[in-house]
Amino acid sequence: MTSSGPNTPTRDAFEPGEIALVISRYNLGPLRSVQPFRRGSSRSAKALIHTHDGNAFLLKRLAHHTDTIERVRFAQHIVQSLRDRALPVADIIQAKPLSRGDEPGWISHGQHKYVLYRYVSGEHYHHTPEQAKLAGRALAVFHTVAAEEPLDHAAYQPTYHDNANLPGHLDLIVKIIDSPSIAGVVEKLRKSYADASARANASGVNDWPNQIIHGDWHPGNILFGPGSPPNLPTMIDLDTCRVSPRVIDLANGAMQFSITRKKDDPGTWPAELDFGLLNAFCTGYDSVNGAMISTGELHALPWLMIEALIVESAVPIASSGRFAGIEGETFLQMICRKVSWLESTHERLIRALM
Repeated sequence: MTSSGPNTPTRDAFEPGEIALVISRYNLGPLRSVQPFRRGSSRSAKALIHTHDGNAFLLKRLAHHTDTIERVRFAQHIVQSLRDRALPVADIIQAKPLSRGDEPGWISHGQHKYVLYRYVSGEHYHHTPEQAKLAGRALAVFHTVAAEEPLDHAAYQPTYHDNANLPGHLDLIVKIIDSPSIAGVVEKLRKSYADASARANASGVNDWPNQIIHGDWHPGNILFGPGSPPNLPTMIDLDTCRVSPRVIDLANGAMQFSITRKKDDPGTWPAELDFGLLNAFCTGYDSVNGAMISTGELHALPWLMIEALIVESAVPIASSGRFAGIEGETFLQMICRKVSWLESTHERLIRALM
């Protein structure tokens, strides 16, 4: 069983009057409704705002790990670079500065920074090969644009690869989850992560050129359908952009868009990735001129996928004992099965993508 009380996950929410104060700095006109928006990261409070003239906006209070002035300025520069090339991104609404040091792209209030986006309606990922291919193509387009941007010191942030903070997170999991078997689960993940990191490094990851990457390419951060052009989904949530070899995005995206799951108990989720979706994602990436996946990157993919699976699950569980409301040990046991499958299937996976 997991611990309760302070380890129960909560979603950040706005304080009374907070939204009204921030929104007063925008020229939106009369408002029709303001509602909590409970999607995406729980560390960023969000509100969906509708105006009487039919416009919709999304107000986001940035999470503290993304809200330094340098990082906000950098992320918004990337949004503008994509917009300048007519690529589908959520527009940032300009504001009247509220505090000294504010710029038109954000508002500061107390200890927080806020960004207002034009709301993009659209469909989320339905796990079809067509959408997986579009997701891979969109990532490649992002990479080709971002590769032209200068590397900014604010963007040098850790990724899931060779992450020095992971051991501490795994130690915390053993402390907060009261179960006689959790130590064995964590030790399996610890050993698999160390081995995957070493194998990814042996593939050459740390020697490949750095560029600006998205940093969190998963189905929740792109939208398909009416609000997007037919050949690309709309990219949202670019707060996580950072500097690293592009394969860091590629491996995480390939894993995220091909992972198999069910809506019921994660203890019953299949271990394997969906090869059809995986191939579609990589085919979409390869379809962009100049963005073909190299042989070295293909050999690194399984090991980077393992690292991503472990880090992306361990960090929230170390904080709350749970993952998106799912009991932590049950979720980690499922991750162990997927990791073991990748370890035993890595050669077949690479051959399938060659």
